[in-house]
Amino acid sequence: MKDLSYEKLQQIVKGGLTALVYGGSALERIEYLMEVAKLALKEGSFALYFSIYEGSTFLIVDVASRKGLENLLDKIYVAILPLDVAKLGKVIEALRGLLNEEKLTLIVYDQVFTAIYYTSLGDPEVKSRLNTLLSMVKALSRKHGFCTLLLDRAKVDGSPRTPRFILRYVDESV
Repeated sequence: MKDLSYEKLQQIVKGGLTALVYGGSALERIEYLMEVAKLALKEGSFALYFSIYEGSTFLIVDVASRKGLENLLDKIYVAILPLDVAKLGKVIEALRGLLNEEKLTLIVYDQVFTAIYYTSLGDPEVKSRLNTLLSMVKALSRKHGFCTLLLDRAKVDGSPRTPRFILRYVDESV
């Protein structure tokens, strides 16, 4: 992807873009994808889905209007497998500049938790994991200047009923 011209990248982004990056550190992969994300934001209203796995990073850029989901506009979705506090911290740190600059919303969710959630509603262990994840995200968001909201099993954006952690940039000047 690094060999693509700016014009070619623009064409791809306009139609929706999927990027898969291997190698380097997770932070290096995220930094590279930030360049793609910035371009996508310049091209229109997009929902950016980051999936951070061991050894690879996926970025899916969707034109939100194509799906008719207004509340996907100006949001970045970050999925992290497996759940890793240090990795989540690096993701938030890498995204911070973009979030501050664009005043976007960062939504963090744990896909592994979601899978467990479906099969064990009411399970105390699942509730414990939810609380642990929420505490972790709250701590990281305080560190990086975000406030945190929890939408439990939200379906407002047409997505499956999954627990979502929403971190919003807090503008101290307001």
